[in-house]
Amino acid sequence: MSYISSWLRRRYVASTWAFFYLYTGWMALLAAANHFDGDYAVELVFAQTALGISVGLGARSTRPVLWFFGAGTLLAAGSLFYTSDPEVSLLVVIGGIVVVALIESAALEGRLAVENDLSRQREKLEQSTELNQKIAEISAELVDVSSGRLDRKIEKALGTVGSFVEADRSYVFLYGQNPEGGSPEEGPVEETSVSNTHEWCAGGVSSQKENLRSIPCSQVLWWTQQMKKKEPLLIPSVSGLPEAASAEQKILEAQGIESLVVLPMTRGGELIGFVGFDASEERVAKGRLAEERAAWSEQTVTVLQVLSDSIANTLHRRKAGKRLRETRDYCRQVLNQLPVELAIFDSDGRIEHVNPNGIADPEVREWARGRTNEEYCRRRGLGASLGRRRDEAIQAAAEDKTTVQFGETIADETTETEEGRLYYRRVLEPLIDLEGKVMSVVGCGLDITERVRLQKELKRAKKEAEQARREAEEASRAKSAFLVNMSHEICTPLTSVIGFAETIGEDSSKASRFAPLIEKSGKRLLKTPNGALNLSKLQAEQMQPVEEPVDVTRQVRRVAEERAPQAESSGVDLSTVLPGSPVWAKADEGGVQIALQNLISNPIKYAKGEAT
Repeated sequence: MSYISSWLRRRYVASTWAFFYLYTGWMALLAAANHFDGDYAVELVFAQTALGISVGLGARSTRPVLWFFGAGTLLAAGSLFYTSDPEVSLLVVIGGIVVVALIESAALEGRLAVENDLSRQREKLEQSTELNQKIAEISAELVDVSSGRLDRKIEKALGTVGSFVEADRSYVFLYGQNPEGGSPEEGPVEETSVSNTHEWCAGGVSSQKENLRSIPCSQVLWWTQQMKKKEPLLIPSVSGLPEAASAEQKILEAQGIESLVVLPMTRGGELIGFVGFDASEERVAKGRLAEERAAWSEQTVTVLQVLSDSIANTLHRRKAGKRLRETRDYCRQVLNQLPVELAIFDSDGRIEHVNPNGIADPEVREWARGRTNEEYCRRRGLGASLGRRRDEAIQAAAEDKTTVQFGETIADETTETEEGRLYYRRVLEPLIDLEGKVMSVVGCGLDITERVRLQKELKRAKKEAEQARREAEEASRAKSAFLVNMSHEICTPLTSVIGFAETIGEDSSKASRFAPLIEKSGKRLLKTPNGALNLSKLQAEQMQPVEEPVDVTRQVRRVAEERAPQAESSGVDLSTVLPGSPVWAKADEGGVQIALQNLISNPIKYAKGEAT
């Protein structure tokens, strides 16, 4: 049935027109049979008019209508010619048909013109809608595309849009030397260049991408000035460019370009490049120039400008993404090289990043990402309680939005520190965004084990220094006592010598008695420096006392005799009570003499009256 219906539809118009022709012939014969009576003549003209209108409804031009009225005119003229004595003149009938034919042809021309305009507008609207849809799809794809696939996506977008608008070549040019583009507005034109970075070519069209790199803007000054206006540039014919654009005209003609539209790319109001679509001379030669010019309608240019802005934004995102990655990598290097343990946690205490000083093993560092301190400490064998304390401190910093500091002492059997302990100072700092929300918490751990060790050593050194100070003060007192003793040891023999000398001077008969005492006092005086040196050596443990048998009785008697002049001059009665036999002691003789000298001289010096 569908085949039959299709067959009938294809033949409906032709069948209807054939019926109209037969009906017109029948009306002409009927009018002739009735000698073209006035009513029949009017009916013939009316039928011709009605059927002509029906033919025009299915026609796409005036030709079918004119053919139909021409056939009706011939049938009416033939019928009148073979009719004897017709009541209506031939000129009246044919004139009426001709007038109706002209009126219907004019009306049909107007209707067809309106229909064609509506059809073209509908076609343009459909093309514009389809182009808008393609641009929207392309923009969505460019938003999510990765940096590595961006260039291919841009060239694919140029191809999609270029094919749709029937361009021969579409392209992207960027100002500056970097892949993200620069701007001729940033500095002198002489220091800026423009390069073809992306391109699509239709089949049979040669690529110009490699030939259009690093073109100095000073060589295409007219073009650069047009782009600085930041408005679309439409060139219907390259040959019609002004004389100021002679350099640009040569470049375009060398590529075989006849017509083009160029759309500036801006970022933040700053010109960074442009997107263009070309039509070649070959297309113009095929008679499609007017068609191509029509393609660059205001609406099409507006839609293409959306594509240009989308590409500009995508390139800007790539540039921003590159800078962000560089900044992130730089910050990561800085964090990884800090001489402290550093980690970044989310508000729940889960590890987002930790530097090598925090976890040296890369595999463990990767494993720790997304886990809590409790899980990490349990794996390290440090105890879950230590990890819980850390997690609680992190949550406190996040909830209170304040810095948290605390100390840690970790028992680690693998360390060689004193008592196998590590000492840390932990600082937790919340990172807060502009809305006051905590984004993450930065934790810093400083190993203060060496500082603690140094503090202990400093405390021990202070204690030792204090002990040394007390010993030095004791030594100073001993030195003072030694000097007093030395003075005493020197002055005592000298006093005896002086006393003996005065006695001899008064009574020379006592010289023989005191001469041996003077000699002993002099020898004792000589021995005093040696005794001081020996004492210093004893204190420095460079000399040991000489132990030998000493007659203490004899030593006491001799010292008493030496001190007798001193006692006499001081008014002191000095006498000794000694046993009849020697008293022996095992001691250093010099030391015994010094001790006896002190024992006898001090009482004489400080006593009043009699000393025993």
